[in-house]
Amino acid sequence: MWNVDCLGSPATALVAVVGTPSASGSAANGDVVVISGICTEDVTVTQNGLTITNDQQRAAYLSSDGVQGQLEIDGAKSVLVIGLLLGTASGSFNFGGAGDAANLHVCNGASALIEYCGILSGPLDGLMVTGNSAMQIASSTIVGNGTAGDVAGFGIRAEGRSAVALGSESGGQAVTVSDNGGNGIAAIGGSSLDLFDAVISDNGAYQGSLLGNSTAHLTSPSIVCAGTVSGNTCLPAGNLPAAIAVAGSSGVRIEGGAAVTRSAAAQALLVLGGSSALLQGSVFA
Repeated sequence: MWNVDCLGSPATALVAVVGTPSASGSAANGDVVVISGICTEDVTVTQNGLTITNDQQRAAYLSSDGVQGQLEIDGAKSVLVIGLLLGTASGSFNFGGAGDAANLHVCNGASALIEYCGILSGPLDGLMVTGNSAMQIASSTIVGNGTAGDVAGFGIRAEGRSAVALGSESGGQAVTVSDNGGNGIAAIGGSSLDLFDAVISDNGAYQGSLLGNSTAHLTSPSIVCAGTVSGNTCLPAGNLPAAIAVAGSSGVRIEGGAAVTRSAAAQALLVLGGSSALLQGSVFA
């Protein structure tokens, strides 16, 4: 087990522990890295099989432990990130590197499981998954990323034949994606989304977007709401675009009681450009 004390004097650099698999004195496959405090740095994980967690080593979100900067999982397989704040719980921050794109970037064939995390208030995307990578996120929130009125900052962006799953296929472990400046969740360029238990609401552009031969599957109890959610009820906004947009030969399947609610100004589901939608036992309003 590796202890990274970002509150210490001097503080430990997280990147020195997780950054390079071949380096002497860095974490190895199967190791657990425990973070105390908020590490204000960009971190790239290239080692397979790491678990990165909070200082109580438990499956619960702790806003006192995490990373403020870009946490990048680059090509590493089977990485677990549990119970951390990725971003800031109050106010805002700026990325340290010119090429930084998201609070959490999973890329270049990487795979990761994110549980009990808050991905909050980043300057651009909250979560980006690119380059044939795969990620499951459970029991987490992706809130307040990007800038209000600037549609560039997505909650979750999957691009380049990548795959993202929200919640658990067996039920539970709900994920909330809300109040992000741009699209709530998007799949681009042959990517896929599975929403098993998710609430996507009150994002600044489309709540869900598919483009370029991408696919999505939504099932109950997932809710996509072009407005705010109170309990299990969607309160439609007056000025948001279509709740879900499907374009560029993409396809969406909505079934099993999943609910999609439009804003007062647009459609619940917009299908364009040779795309398709299969609706079975779903609820539209």
